[in-house]
Amino acid sequence: MGELGLPGVYASTWWALFGPSNLPPEIVAKFNSALNKFLQSEDTRKQMAQIGFQGLGGSSEALTKMMADERVLWSKVIADANLKMTDQK
Repeated sequence: MGELGLPGVYASTWWALFGPSNLPPEIVAKFNSALNKFLQSEDTRKQMAQIGFQGLGGSSEALTKMMADERVLWSKVIADANLKMTDQK
C-alpha cells in the first residue's frame, strides 16, 4: 500500500461468522466457545497453515471492535484517495 502512496496502511483478508442480530447471547457464547476451541486445536492450526491461513478466534466484542476500527481506517483511505463507486455495466 505504501507504493500506492498510502504509507502506514496494512491490508489483510479476514473472515468471520455471523448470525441473526437477535441471536440469544447464550447461543453466541456457546458457538463462539466451540469455534475458538476448534481454531486452537493443533490439527486445525496445521491444516490452516498449509494453505496460508491463521485462525485467530476471539470474542464477538473483539470482532465488533475490529470491524469498527477497519471502517475508520478504510473510510479514511477511501476519502484521502478520493475513490468513488462507479457503475460497472
